[in-house]
Amino acid sequence: MALIDMENGVVRVRIVYDGAPHVGKTATIRALAHKLSSNSLLQYSDDLDINLLEYQGGIYDHLPIACQILSTPSHPQWHQRRKFLLSQADAIVFILDSRPEGLALGLEYLRQLQEFLKQLPDPAPLFLVQANFQDIPLALDTEKLHRFFINPTIKIMETSTLEELGIRETFVMAVRLAVERLNALKEKFQLFQGKLDFKTLEDWENTLHIQQSIPERTSLSLLMNELEKPKIVL
Repeated sequence: MALIDMENGVVRVRIVYDGAPHVGKTATIRALAHKLSSNSLLQYSDDLDINLLEYQGGIYDHLPIACQILSTPSHPQWHQRRKFLLSQADAIVFILDSRPEGLALGLEYLRQLQEFLKQLPDPAPLFLVQANFQDIPLALDTEKLHRFFINPTIKIMETSTLEELGIRETFVMAVRLAVERLNALKEKFQLFQGKLDFKTLEDWENTLHIQQSIPERTSLSLLMNELEKPKIVL
């Protein structure tokens, strides 16, 4: 999605927050909007169960960075909508439930994300893991979570949406990943000038309805059955 918007004098990037249901995507973006305060605009679509946050901050090649921040829908039936949003990202924040009872489902969603990113053209969006619910005593910290990952380079940021801890820091790290992708696109002469394709919440609503007018036959119970099979390799 990254592009140079010369009409408005900004470099535009898109950051998408992803994760399993009930991991705190909406709570995270609302907390982020509070942290970013006056220089942000938050919208929510009840119809699509997505958040849209606009924020401008930072500089790239002497131009301000304008961030469009979105969350993927939570319900598994909207899998196609989730994939489309992820395909439009420059950086992805994968929110993981770090409580023991939510870990297996979260790791399965993370595996799906990694498999999907392999299918995208290079340079694919980069991602980091936001380990949420760190205010819970039994939550797994970064050291313990890394034991579940084959790839030790996966970046993990610890957060608590309840206490609004680590939210802004995670976002800043995501912007850095988006800048990495900007650099990669620039090296490949793929950082073009243009206009933002999906600018408003209405634009996204129209596009996502077209992407998936009929929900996939996917249910949380089917996904949980998948977790019973021997996995999880990340």
